[in-house]
Amino acid sequence: MKELPQQVSESVRRRNPHLYTVSMKSDGAVFVDGDCVKPPKRIRQSTKPLMNKLEQEWFEVLKLRFTVIMPQSLRFMLGNGVWYKPDFVCWPAGFDSADPRMRAFECKGPFAHRGGFENLKIAATKYPAIRWTLAWKENGEWKEQLVLP
Repeated sequence: MKELPQQVSESVRRRNPHLYTVSMKSDGAVFVDGDCVKPPKRIRQSTKPLMNKLEQEWFEVLKLRFTVIMPQSLRFMLGNGVWYKPDFVCWPAGFDSADPRMRAFECKGPFAHRGGFENLKIAATKYPAIRWTLAWKENGEWKEQLVLP
């Protein structure tokens, strides 16, 4: 075959953009006969915000108390295929702190239901070397409760 057939279906054009490409933009978008066909992204990345409004408020409080704060960055295995990711994992400033253990905080809103607390209790039991704390806002004031193993 000396020439490419021009009367092909849209699916053939999408599967062969190197053959039917008119132009390519700097962001990788390929234009086939005027239609933009973006290539798939190489890695999956979430564009959602990391924290909700309540968690952002609690983050501001934690910044006054801790130097290392990692929001939603560590997850803990609770069982076969069951994982728990606390809202914040923190370390106290320096080793001269009275309690130098890692701290994990779970921030709950006013409409928290019973189902959200079981994983926190299981994590506190399974990982007693970490200090687990529940935080919530009540009448405009932040409250904290230590979760015992």
